[in-house]
Amino acid sequence: MIDKLETRSIQAPELYQWGGLLLLLTAVAYISKQIWRHLILGAARDIEFNLRRQLLEKTLSLSMTTAKNTENGKFMALASNDIPAVGQALAFGVIAFFDSIFITSVAFVLMYGLSPQLTGYALIPFPILAGLMIMSLRAIYRRYDASQQSLEDLTEKTRESLSGIRTLRAYVQSKGDIQAFDKKNHSYRQAMLDYVKIDATFAPLIMLFAGASSGVLLYFGGGLVIEGALSVGTLAAFVGYLGLLTWPMIAAGWMLVLLQRGSASIARLDKILASESERTDQKPLQADPVLEIKQLNYAYPDGTVALKDISISLPGGRTLGIVGPVGSGKTTLLKLLQRLEEAPAGSIFLGGKDITQHSTESIRNRFAYVSQEPFLFSETITNNLLMANPSAEKGQLEEAVRLAALSEDLNQFPDGLDTMLGERGISLSGGQRQRTALARALLKDSPILLLDDTLSAVDTVTENQILDHLKAQQRERGQSAIIVTHRLSAVLEADEIIVLENGRIADRGTHRELLNRGGLYRDLYNRQAEEEGEETLV
Repeated sequence: MIDKLETRSIQAPELYQWGGLLLLLTAVAYISKQIWRHLILGAARDIEFNLRRQLLEKTLSLSMTTAKNTENGKFMALASNDIPAVGQALAFGVIAFFDSIFITSVAFVLMYGLSPQLTGYALIPFPILAGLMIMSLRAIYRRYDASQQSLEDLTEKTRESLSGIRTLRAYVQSKGDIQAFDKKNHSYRQAMLDYVKIDATFAPLIMLFAGASSGVLLYFGGGLVIEGALSVGTLAAFVGYLGLLTWPMIAAGWMLVLLQRGSASIARLDKILASESERTDQKPLQADPVLEIKQLNYAYPDGTVALKDISISLPGGRTLGIVGPVGSGKTTLLKLLQRLEEAPAGSIFLGGKDITQHSTESIRNRFAYVSQEPFLFSETITNNLLMANPSAEKGQLEEAVRLAALSEDLNQFPDGLDTMLGERGISLSGGQRQRTALARALLKDSPILLLDDTLSAVDTVTENQILDHLKAQQRERGQSAIIVTHRLSAVLEADEIIVLENGRIADRGTHRELLNRGGLYRDLYNRQAEEEGEETLV
């Protein structure tokens, strides 16, 4: 068309024909790109969705050892930054890949058909560009991975600072914490700048080589036109096809960056997704609630002995108290019962069956557990309680609240059970959080109730009221209870009390037997009586 325009031999209908064909090709390209980009981008979003779901499912099913050794910031960084990087690689990376392959192939074929010699000249800079890109790939992967690891540290520091904001203010350490945050922030900034220095070279580099290719084309192509070996129209077509190659070059560089970022992120995700999970192939436990512990020995992963030669029997409907100094293994024992930590085989039995041979879900359903530091979600009180029994009716909720001595407190809340709690239940007092968690455990209606210093934040009057409610419920349901406590008043009427010291059973018996026998229990009793201004035993 250009050659005919140069010689003024083209007619208007022919000009309209060529112009119409160009418009038609543009419309077809637009529609086809809309369709397949929609499909590819949609598929990438689905993959992101599934990856986030897999990450959460894996996180919730991790073995306790792996979960404890993995900082929360890592999970947050993976979900918020690495998964989108994978999605971009699968979406725009794939689009850029097909664009670069398809357009480059078509442009090359068309250019070669016009002039093989000129095609060779025009493509001289491309091998150099390809070599530089390949040399940069390892640096991109390494630096992006380092930036993501730095982001994990920054995210974990941010989470920790927000969680401990009360402690920071109480000890007037806000400025010091900001300085610690700045160090993490600067570290992340430097890691990202190291990555950006590589990433930012690609677009200018591509434009440089694209310009160099155009210069080579004009120099050699212009000479051929002057010599009469090439028409102006052919040179113009070459310029147009070479212009088409500019985007594929940019796309190729972009694709390599995205794929390297995605590769680094998927490798980080794979470390979590391939981590050890709790076993799900074990059969569920179906047994009566009689609990037996036989010569239990347990050491922490670092080799520190936590429990040594522990033997306990707890028939249904009875109450066991566990007391002892801090660090004597009381909480560890409760975790072993629920397989939150893994006990040695042949040491803990429910209904005569080894708990290590049955599914963790069925084991944990046998227990209703209230930890030392109860966790409440940023939800209504009702929704927090319903976690224990999603099908519970309002009457059951109110009964659980009554048993936990929380009814009067609820009457003071403007929305009662529908009161929305702050993060981790921060809008409640310590005692209210403990009693809300206790109500949740009571709603679960499990055969064995585990209380880990649950009443430490309530006054003695409320404590006695709750204990009376629990005794009545135990008689009605035949429920067993294990009460771990530092306040001996909570276990005065227990059927048996175990005294732990340095991971061993130092003494055992009823309250009266232990007092008469003397020893550690009596010392603890006298110390607490003295603190409360009561008469001590000699």
